[in-house]
Amino acid sequence: MGAEEHADDDGESKADLRSEWLQNRILATLKVKPEKWAEMDEEALFPIKDFLETSNMCLFITLGERDKIETSLTAPGAGRKKSCFFLKVCKQLTKP
Repeated sequence: MGAEEHADDDGESKADLRSEWLQNRILATLKVKPEKWAEMDEEALFPIKDFLETSNMCLFITLGERDKIETSLTAPGAGRKKSCFFLKVCKQLTKP
């Protein structure tokens, strides 16, 4: 049953694994509890989905007031407590 489910929604399961990996990295790096992730609204989750599904190269995560997780596709301003970022690596073919 498990293998069949993964075969049917292969694209969805890959996105779920990537999203779960990002969530774990963010929580560990910023040292916040999983409840803070659950408190994020759709507006805060949109940059993460956009980063995973499009060609956007950078994702910035910061802690706001009361350790609220804030997300952005552009660099945040100064004055944040903690932050982390993710970059996509792209391979470019070069001629020898």
